[in-house]
Amino acid sequence: MQTSLTYRTNRDLFSNYYLDEHLPETEEWDEVTDDELREAREEILELWNREKSTAPKRNESQLEEKFIRPMFRKLGIPFEVEESTSRTQRRPDYGFFESEDAARGAFERREEGGDFYKNTVAVADAKRWGRPLDTRGSGEHERDFENPSYQIHVYLQETPARWAVLTDGKKWRLYYGPTSHRLDSYYEIDLPTVLEKGDLEDFKYFYLFFRHGAFLEDAGGDSFLDDVYGESNVFAQELGEDLQDNIYEAIRILAEGFIQHPDNDLGEDDLDRIHDSSLIYLYRLIFVLYAESEGRDLLDTNNEIYEESYSLNSLKQEIAEELDSADPKYRGWQDNLWSRLEELFKLIDQGSKSRGIPEEDLYIPAYNGGLFRTNPDEDDSTEARFLATHEVGDSYLAKVIELLTRSSNGNGGKIFVDYSSLDVRHLGSIYEGLLEYKLNIADETLALDDGEYVTATDEDEVIVEEGEVHLTTGSGERKATGSYYTPEYVVEYIVENTLEPLITDITEDLMAQSARGDRGFAAEFAERVFDLKILDPAMGSGHFLTSTVDYLAREIIDAQEKQAAQQGIETVDQDHDINWARRQVAQRCIYGVDLNPLAVELAKVSLWLRTLAAEQPLAFLDHHLKTGNSLVGSDIEEIEELESDAGGGGQNATLADFGVARKGTIEQLMRIYQDFIAIENQDLADVKEMEAKYDEFEQNKLRQRLEGIANVHTAEKFGLNTLPSDAYERMAIALEDDQEWKQIEQSQWYKDAQAWGEDSHYFHWKLEFPEAFYGLTGDERTAPGFDAVVGNPPYLKSHHIADELDQVLRSEFETADEGAYDIYVPFLELANRNRSSDGRVGFIVPNKFFEANYGAALRDYLTKNRCLGGIVNFGEKQVFPGVSTYTCLVFLEESVSEMDYLAVSDLEGFANRRPDSEIGEGQSYDLEDLGDKWNFFTGKTAALMKRIEDMRTLEDASERIFKGLDTGMADFYAVEKIRENSDSYRVYSDQADEEVEIEKELLKPLLKGKDIESYTPEYQDRLLLFPYNTYNEGYELMNESNIKESYPKAYDYLKQHESELRQRQDGKFDDKEWYRYTNPRNLHHYDKDKICSPYNAFSPAFIFDTTKYHFTTGFAGAYGTITQEKASDFYRALTAILNSTLSQFFMEQTSTPMQGNYFSYEKRFIKNIPLSLTKYTTSEEERATSAQNLVQYADSIVFDGEDKSAIQNQVRELCEAEEGVEAIYYALSELCSNIAEVKGERQQLNLELLDYIGTYSDAENLGQLSGYQPPSGVSDSILAETSKTRDNLRVGEVDVELTNNKVQILATARYKPKNEENYETDRWGYTETEPFPAMEFIGLSDSKQELVLEFVPRAVEKGDGFADFRDTATKTNSLIDRIKALNLPKVADVEEGLNQYLEAKARDEELQTQLDRAYGLVDEIVYTLYDLNEEEIQAIESNLINERGK
Repeated sequence: MQTSLTYRTNRDLFSNYYLDEHLPETEEWDEVTDDELREAREEILELWNREKSTAPKRNESQLEEKFIRPMFRKLGIPFEVEESTSRTQRRPDYGFFESEDAARGAFERREEGGDFYKNTVAVADAKRWGRPLDTRGSGEHERDFENPSYQIHVYLQETPARWAVLTDGKKWRLYYGPTSHRLDSYYEIDLPTVLEKGDLEDFKYFYLFFRHGAFLEDAGGDSFLDDVYGESNVFAQELGEDLQDNIYEAIRILAEGFIQHPDNDLGEDDLDRIHDSSLIYLYRLIFVLYAESEGRDLLDTNNEIYEESYSLNSLKQEIAEELDSADPKYRGWQDNLWSRLEELFKLIDQGSKSRGIPEEDLYIPAYNGGLFRTNPDEDDSTEARFLATHEVGDSYLAKVIELLTRSSNGNGGKIFVDYSSLDVRHLGSIYEGLLEYKLNIADETLALDDGEYVTATDEDEVIVEEGEVHLTTGSGERKATGSYYTPEYVVEYIVENTLEPLITDITEDLMAQSARGDRGFAAEFAERVFDLKILDPAMGSGHFLTSTVDYLAREIIDAQEKQAAQQGIETVDQDHDINWARRQVAQRCIYGVDLNPLAVELAKVSLWLRTLAAEQPLAFLDHHLKTGNSLVGSDIEEIEELESDAGGGGQNATLADFGVARKGTIEQLMRIYQDFIAIENQDLADVKEMEAKYDEFEQNKLRQRLEGIANVHTAEKFGLNTLPSDAYERMAIALEDDQEWKQIEQSQWYKDAQAWGEDSHYFHWKLEFPEAFYGLTGDERTAPGFDAVVGNPPYLKSHHIADELDQVLRSEFETADEGAYDIYVPFLELANRNRSSDGRVGFIVPNKFFEANYGAALRDYLTKNRCLGGIVNFGEKQVFPGVSTYTCLVFLEESVSEMDYLAVSDLEGFANRRPDSEIGEGQSYDLEDLGDKWNFFTGKTAALMKRIEDMRTLEDASERIFKGLDTGMADFYAVEKIRENSDSYRVYSDQADEEVEIEKELLKPLLKGKDIESYTPEYQDRLLLFPYNTYNEGYELMNESNIKESYPKAYDYLKQHESELRQRQDGKFDDKEWYRYTNPRNLHHYDKDKICSPYNAFSPAFIFDTTKYHFTTGFAGAYGTITQEKASDFYRALTAILNSTLSQFFMEQTSTPMQGNYFSYEKRFIKNIPLSLTKYTTSEEERATSAQNLVQYADSIVFDGEDKSAIQNQVRELCEAEEGVEAIYYALSELCSNIAEVKGERQQLNLELLDYIGTYSDAENLGQLSGYQPPSGVSDSILAETSKTRDNLRVGEVDVELTNNKVQILATARYKPKNEENYETDRWGYTETEPFPAMEFIGLSDSKQELVLEFVPRAVEKGDGFADFRDTATKTNSLIDRIKALNLPKVADVEEGLNQYLEAKARDEELQTQLDRAYGLVDEIVYTLYDLNEEEIQAIESNLINERGK
């Protein structure tokens, strides 16, 4: 564990807490013995002592020869040197390999011109002693033109290695491929400090991470370093989840503290201000905790003055000690902690100089930025002014800091939160999920019911006392479901693929210019990058913008590196490092909008943390990160068009004046903006100047008036109907006349419009960000708009959107014009509108719009405007953990003819930044060929689908495909049959929770979707109460009096629940037909022959129903298909085709994937299943005659096991004959009948062993059987342990195997591990081992072997003391003891029943064999019927997602 000795720096790569607390408890840590460690340390120390005096004096090559390469050898690393001959084509100095043979192979490959790095387990680069590893050097030494961190990143992208070592001999760093692009993500050890001052455990943190074994993959393909990275990520995720819960509670306590403080005079009316201000206060605390965390060096935590008087880290330890004491001293009326933190915030805001501290004693720059504003003026935020005038008492603030800084360690204790394990993105995700809450004060005691607060009864656990503050979502829930916080790998992919073409264009343009200016390529390149404008219109916590900052800054550094390599380091400005690049990009390129003002503040915090540079103020971001509704606003130029309409034909003087004034205002704003961006933001004076310039921009009176006019125009769209007919003309005339404008402002219609605008956050793009649309003269830019728009817009179905907003969106966006839509749809249209003609869009959105009806307008928009450049489809893979939302990435650009499509098959590879070609299949599509609904196919699948999609379909063959009925109270109408009486059924009702009797004539057989399997249903004796009369062409509800008279038992049941039935759908059924279904559709079709299929299925599940099954709608429901052709053999043939592998393949390719590898089998998908025939032209007798030979051959294959190799020829011959396809259908119908009969027989078989054995009088323990012998090693296995050594130890699963007359019982063990994070556990916290041999028997009789094989697993499964078996270990009984104690019946007592069971089991296996043959035969016939070749069949079967027969 790293103590006060500082030798380890971990920058956003591993978790320090995991390294210190968890890693030492792992097997990997113990793999290296102390003896091995001492020997390695002594050898390395000997080398160090020999070289330490000369190492700093050596040049790079000498240091490598004398120290670094010997170090590699002592670390056991087989390496080979890559000799680089070109200064402009640098390669890693070293490749690390699995073995010496592999290293020699690399040498030989290089000599032969092959890939030297092909089999590397890592790469390494060495620098001279003391060389800065994060910046370019001074240029005095050879190769100082490089930034080593950047070079390592390049090496990891250009070689197959995942890990890289960078060292100058003194510092040893590890970089990881998927995170190296951040440049400051690494693990570093100061080797001299470890060797000279550290102990053996300190040395272990070097040796374990840099030795050869750290890079070698195990059987699962992961190395020690991969495991540490993975476990660190798991820890960070769990920490984030814990911290989110803690912050939720911290907001509540902080708010309570504000309300309870005696000097604040706050109450329920102030809750909104208190909530928002509490979040801002928490932002401050999080910022400081992040800045003070280990390895970040953003605040001088080692300074004695800072530590004693200001440090939050010091304060949190004082608070922890006090709260852990028997009598904490903190009181609600004291404000010592508030004052102490206020001093810290002033220090950060105004700098140490403002506090009168000499620079030599402590230097903290004035970070400013608004977050820590402790002396706000009237123009500052409401939250800053609130925090400056209100306080929280010590007892509350102490709890808040405790919640933010300590969490449970799982053993009942508490640990300090390791903020170094959380990067900016983690913090953003933690807070973003909390933005939707609001504060309430309980006016009664509250309990929780299914996540919602309800009035507490005497039996309830009280969660909130009357008068207490609590948080709820807008719908009254205690906890939100969580926002869709986009995973980092998705954000980076979107940002890089959206921005890379822009960077390429800049590079190519500059390279094509004969003169690059006096400043050189890198400086010109940087300026061109700074001119880019990148927007996220729903930015949340700023995740996409933060990633954009990283990407563009990295490209600037790349340009500098190339220039330094080609022209010399002296040509590059040494002050323009990665931090400078990030700050400039953040201030000049980044634009963001969000409806939630607290999200805007959070985005600023995220960007500040990412761009924070030592001794410089926080970047000014107010000008580009703004609050507003991105979808709601007006284009000010629309006003001119309106005025033109009002003024009759032509352009009148008022319009001309207005247009001139608008242009002049924009010109003024652009001048102010140019002055603004010219400010460097290097010190506090710059910040003050920027604030003044921004105020000048915002307060420009003509700008404010234009905004007022735009608000009026937008409010009119929302229904403001009090405008005078000449409102726009009056506003245009008054625009530059102060007196006239004053009168406008006093008009009620104008006041209403401004109030509406403020409440609804109208956002007028061209006024908020004029620089994106206008040039310096106020004229529109040649290519107005943003260069890129990226993000993850909100997902919200239109019926959840307020009516007024819905109407405006429908009028403003053509993609939302008709029918239902999701709000991400107009967001995509907005993004495309707001990009420049050369701009690009990259969004993550649900992929449902490919085929959903609500996506039709969007599909049409994207193809009509020829802007769809690419789609990356994740299909059924879940990008958002725990959320059933299936997503894709959409990329838009200008004038597209072909769209690139990528179907991701390897999500883990995608997350690890593997190339597109390795993580899925790609295909290009002409936009004109996409059609009405989009189904995307790749590779061989594309050609196959194109061919079969041209065939006729199930819809063509159908008279109707209908969905099930909806009763509105399933637990009442659906009952379970108990027994049959003469004219009634005794049934069980879930609604009544009792058995009732109902007349048979009013009950129909009912299937749930899950009851429907392929060919035959698993009918569960469900019945449906059916108070309807049906006819061939319709149905009607039975008269209540008729039910009462003819079906009194059913009527009694109805009347008992009349009140509940009337109250369905909020009383909608409180009328004379109170017992009707809520949606009684298609009731007259259930009595007809039909094909039934479930709403969703794992694989095809179609049955031919002549039993008159009924079914319901929805996820648990089903569909019915009635064909135009009524012949029963057509129905059966169709059933066989629909259950075939070809049908499954088609459905998996075209339908919506669902959780658990299920697929939607809704009408909109099954109707497209291709068919070769839709109606008969022959008689059944003719078909039977033509199919006779094929039917006989098929029967011999299924029932006799005859070879099926000739089946294809028979089917092909029939295909070529006239009406031969109809004969094939007849043969398929016979196969369908056979399958149904065989499955029916299997369903009737009783395979419950215990039913056959019955009762028996005598038994013997397994441990007492003759022939028993303990398996080798069993005494050392977990099966021999007791509960003394493992908590909750129990037997898991038991299996019995028979091999060469030896019977072996194998068992798994289940237990609750102490450290769950190191194991895969189930929802109860148990982990399960692999099977271990538990018992062996030699020489058992055949009958006893059979009994052991069948009885033991069943007895263990039954458990609960059956056969004297207990599955739990005790302090004295091991799992072996439990298994030995199992009582086996004497063979003589159960032999007859056992033989009967074995006969039933053998018959079951025989029937299963017949089914397997039949399924295979159906597929063979269908493949041939559809004229598929072997390559196409292979494509079908290799692309199936689910196994057949499930």
